[in-house]
Amino acid sequence: MKARLVKLFGFILLILLISTPSKAMPIKEFEKLRTSIRQSYASSPQEGLEFVNALIETTELTLEQKIIVTNYKAWFLLETDKLEQAMETIVKYMNMVSQSNEKDLMYGYFNISGGIYARLGLYEEALAYYRDAMPFAQSRDERLVYQTENNIALVKLRLNRYKEAAESFKYYRDYAHSNNQTLNESFASNHLALALIGLKQYSEALKVINEAIGLQIQQNYTTHLAASLVLKAKVLRFQGLLSESEKVLIEASTLIEDKQIESEQLNIILCLAETYEAQGHTDKALKTLASVDTHSVSHANFEDLLSITKLTAELYEQQKNYANALTAYKQYSYINEAILTSASQSKFSKSACRSRCCCKRSKNF
Repeated sequence: MKARLVKLFGFILLILLISTPSKAMPIKEFEKLRTSIRQSYASSPQEGLEFVNALIETTELTLEQKIIVTNYKAWFLLETDKLEQAMETIVKYMNMVSQSNEKDLMYGYFNISGGIYARLGLYEEALAYYRDAMPFAQSRDERLVYQTENNIALVKLRLNRYKEAAESFKYYRDYAHSNNQTLNESFASNHLALALIGLKQYSEALKVINEAIGLQIQQNYTTHLAASLVLKAKVLRFQGLLSESEKVLIEASTLIEDKQIESEQLNIILCLAETYEAQGHTDKALKTLASVDTHSVSHANFEDLLSITKLTAELYEQQKNYANALTAYKQYSYINEAILTSASQSKFSKSACRSRCCCKRSKNF
C-alpha cells in the first residue's frame, strides 16, 4: 500500500510540474503526458486509474484534452471491472463531447460502451457499438480504425469464431509492430494466442506467447505479462506438460500477488485448479478453488466465476460429495441470475443513452 501511495504522490508531482497556472497544457506536453498515462496503465490498470484521477483533479486542460483523459479513465475502470463507474464516466464523457467542436471524439463513447457490453456478455449490443464507432475512427486516426477492428475481433473470439478473430489479431499485431506501438502489439499478441488456442494450434500459440513475453518484459508491461504467463500455462496443459504448466502458473501467481494485479487473479486460480485436476489432485484443486469467495467477488468477472463454481460442483460430484456439489451448483445459478439481471438493467440504460447520443450525432455531424 505504501509503495502505491508513493507512486501516486510521484504522479501528482509530475502533473504539477508540467501544468501551467494560467493556460491549458501545450500540445507537446499533453502528448508526453498521454505517453505517461499509457505507461502507467501498462504497469497496472489500477495505477493508471489513480494517475488519471489525480490528473483530472490537479491539471488545467482544454475541454478536448479533458475529454481524452476522461476516455482513459473510463477505459481503466473497464479494465479493473468497475463497470458501473465506467458507465457513469462514459455518460459524462458523452456530455462533454456534446459541448466540443471535435465531434469525432464521440468515438470514445461508442468504443468504451462496446467494451462494457462485451464484458457483460451482451455481444450483439457490443458489436452494434463498435460498428457505430467505426465512422468516427475513420475520421480521426488510422490507429483507431485498427483498434476498432481489433475490438470487433474480440467479440468474434467470444463467439468462438476463432479463424476470423485470428486473422484480425495478426493484422493488428503486425501493424502495431511496424509502427512501434508496443502496447498495442502486446495486446494483439495475447489476443492472437487466445484465438490460436481456440483453433488448437498450440505450437503456434506458444511461439506467439513467448514472443509477447519477451516484449512485455522489455517494456515492463506487467499486467500483460501476467496474462501471457497464464496463457502459456494453458497451452502447456493442453499439450500434456502438466508439471511445466504448474511451474509457469506459480510464477504467474507470484507476479500477480506482488503487483496486485486483480484482473488476473480469478483466471489464474481457475487455471491452477484445472492443472491440479488434470494431474489427478482433486483435493488440491478444490482447495485452490475454495480460496475464491464467490459471494463477494464482482459479477463483472462472470465468466471466470461461472467456470469456478461449475468446476467446483463437478469435482465434488466426482468425489460423491453431493451436499457440497449441490451448494456449488446453487451458487452457479445465483451468479447466472445476477448476470441476467445486470444485463437486463444495462439494456435499459443503453437504450436511453443511445437515443440521447444519436440525437447529438445527427444534430452536430
